[in-house]
Amino acid sequence: MSLRMPTPLQMVAALAILFLTAVVLFPVFVHPRECARCGVSCASNMKQLGLALEQYAQDNDYMMPNIYVRSPSNTWRSLIFPYAKAQGIYQCPDRHQDDHDENPIGVDGFSQNYAANYTGNYSRKQSDRGWGAFAGPGSQPIALADVPDSANLITLMEAAYNPFPDYNIDNARNFSPASRRFWAGHHGRSSYLFLDGHVKWLRPLATYQKANGRVVKNLWYRDGMQPLSANGVAVLQDAQARFRP
Repeated sequence: MSLRMPTPLQMVAALAILFLTAVVLFPVFVHPRECARCGVSCASNMKQLGLALEQYAQDNDYMMPNIYVRSPSNTWRSLIFPYAKAQGIYQCPDRHQDDHDENPIGVDGFSQNYAANYTGNYSRKQSDRGWGAFAGPGSQPIALADVPDSANLITLMEAAYNPFPDYNIDNARNFSPASRRFWAGHHGRSSYLFLDGHVKWLRPLATYQKANGRVVKNLWYRDGMQPLSANGVAVLQDAQARFRP
């Protein structure tokens, strides 16, 4: 019994099917790998910034820098730069100059991809220490001893279109869902630096959780059992919907 050889037309048709299959499937495998590569680089940047923050605190009576001191150009970024020593680590490698992932430069001369977790009220500058890892300008800095659980307090997060050195998730005027400042472009996730120096890669709503009406996790506040503001919840819900894996 002899086997029939495929005609040239059949071979072309088969190759076309294989090509179309590859076009459809290739991004499925490549995108997560590319995303993971950028996520690892971003986490490395945050780890280095965390080490710089730790060194700064050690040299300043174990106090964190404020979001800025005396002038908006003298931010936490510039305060820790003598320890960081490299401007490149202030920029997430997954950002691009387009209409979605812009890499703005602040008045301090540094990339604003990473923002300080400051949750407070700008109107009380002289007494505002907020609930996050950084205090407001002009107030007493946050001491490391003020944080009961440093492994569960966000220190730095990822922001977009952010003219501020901080991200104040409670500030509905400047950090509302409509401002689109929250960034979770690592395949629906963000990199977060925690006060103990470790970095996690989380979806927005994984940073705040409730069960049976009670808070079981609030990674934005020093007291992780306190409820997040209504604006904060709305920001996370909006970001979760916008940045899908």
